[in-house]
Amino acid sequence: MTNEDKEDSFTYIYTEEDSVKSGYPQLVETLKKYFKKSVDGDKKLFITNVENLYDIYLSNIPEEARQHYTCSACRLFINRFGGLVTIDDNGVMKSVIWCVERVPAFFKPAVEAMKTAVLNSRVKSVFIPDSRVLGIPVTGEWTHLSISMPQSMVSRSIIRTAKQLMAEKREDFGVLSRVSSVHTKETTIKAIELLKSETVYRGDRYIPAAKWFKQVVIKQKSITNSVAKENYLWLAT
Repeated sequence: MTNEDKEDSFTYIYTEEDSVKSGYPQLVETLKKYFKKSVDGDKKLFITNVENLYDIYLSNIPEEARQHYTCSACRLFINRFGGLVTIDDNGVMKSVIWCVERVPAFFKPAVEAMKTAVLNSRVKSVFIPDSRVLGIPVTGEWTHLSISMPQSMVSRSIIRTAKQLMAEKREDFGVLSRVSSVHTKETTIKAIELLKSETVYRGDRYIPAAKWFKQVVIKQKSITNSVAKENYLWLAT
């Protein structure tokens, strides 16, 4: 075997020391801090339909390090929670996990690719957690990607599970989407006037809800992007 053959057959083993040098501990802490800032004020969270996020993560890490970052706990975290977003009043999504500007350079390509995938996806549900910690922070000597929810954002229902609450929200979104698609500002104003006229029995009880719906319709109709329109209805749900 020639020296060249020996060099070709040599496989570099990426170590825990390399992980520290690459900034993995900083990545873990950056995600936690960014998430905490992103949900400040108990902003609603939403699940997107992004797929294969962990595969995107690994494929954008240097090849020699991929085996080191192949981890079932991190796979679970990234695929389950990496697609979480908030939505602003104009229907624009924001990733609450991936912040390209603040992560170590080694992980920037992976984080940027995941963030792009998330923001190109669609919202499919409101997210309601049933525990504060999302992910598995530590197993043995290994530290994994994880975040902690504010306690105020965790489900406190003793009657329904978080999954049941999220299912109800999806149904609410479906109803709101159907109703808003057939109403305009003018029809909502007429409905409010009818409720005020006492023609409808105890119609005054429904006036606050009718006024809320009117504002939703006006705002949703003012948004031009179709995905943002849909997102806004998720926010209003």
